[in-house]
Amino acid sequence: MGIQLLLLFFSCFLLFFCGMAMMKYGFQQMSHRHLEKWLYNCTNAPIKSFLTGMIATALVHSSSLVMVITVSFVSAGLLKFKDAIGIILGSNVGTTFTTEFLAVEIDDYLGMMFAISLLLMLFKNRILFSLGCSCFGISCIFLALNGFEKAAFLLSDLQVMSDLLSKSSDHLLFSVGISAVFTGIIQSSTALIGIVMSFMNEQLLPLETGLAFVLGANIGTCITALLASIGSKQEAKYTAFAHLWLNVFGVILFVPLIPFFANNLKLLTNEPDFQIAHFSLIFNLITSLIILPFANQYANFVLWWTKTISAWIKK
Repeated sequence: MGIQLLLLFFSCFLLFFCGMAMMKYGFQQMSHRHLEKWLYNCTNAPIKSFLTGMIATALVHSSSLVMVITVSFVSAGLLKFKDAIGIILGSNVGTTFTTEFLAVEIDDYLGMMFAISLLLMLFKNRILFSLGCSCFGISCIFLALNGFEKAAFLLSDLQVMSDLLSKSSDHLLFSVGISAVFTGIIQSSTALIGIVMSFMNEQLLPLETGLAFVLGANIGTCITALLASIGSKQEAKYTAFAHLWLNVFGVILFVPLIPFFANNLKLLTNEPDFQIAHFSLIFNLITSLIILPFANQYANFVLWWTKTISAWIKK
């Protein structure tokens, strides 16, 4: 029974990732290289690059993609490290649009979406085909989320899962840590938050624990940029570390505030999945807006910290 449940869970997991891949592929094809040009041309001021990073991430539904492009531009010398700070801040906010989207209920229209997407994918026109890919990916994502909810309820009966959920509920820092590790392994904060939403909808996790998982996911998602910077120029590494430190600072700031948000998010909505989505938006928006006026100073801090650590390691 346990093996069958795990297979169901991982099947939903694979379906979710396939959906994300199809959706991102469709949006990337529709942008047709305009995304790279846009990021390159709109970084001459912190507020401008912030808006560019936010809109670009919201459009392609992938902060990881935007971060990888940004790191590669910095590595190639097309962007300066300090000019990339605004994109990093905006990307963190832009990724929450996907989280908010996941909370929307469209189950009644999944069959129609599948049919329309398959029809559009028959066309040779690039825009129609790409739109079909995106719709097909979205349908797969919501189908996977439905599967997650069923699997989550059944998995909670397993002793090992029950113990893990119990420990996560008792220790918020443990929840942050395990969420960061798991997100780093799968390289998708969206997938992790989608799973958390499923557990929340089945009332298997208290809200405080769900919020802690969201914070951990924001740290874990930084692994993509760090991996992209391996073997690159030093400035590309600075860019990846700037992304990491932004989320670490935010988590340090928000962990003590988890009880406050758990009590007050109910004023915005009673739906657990929307509470998770709204918290993700609030966390990333506040963290980015705190840093944005001090973008240059923040860049100098990252430079100082990285050089200090490098010098300490060489001793």
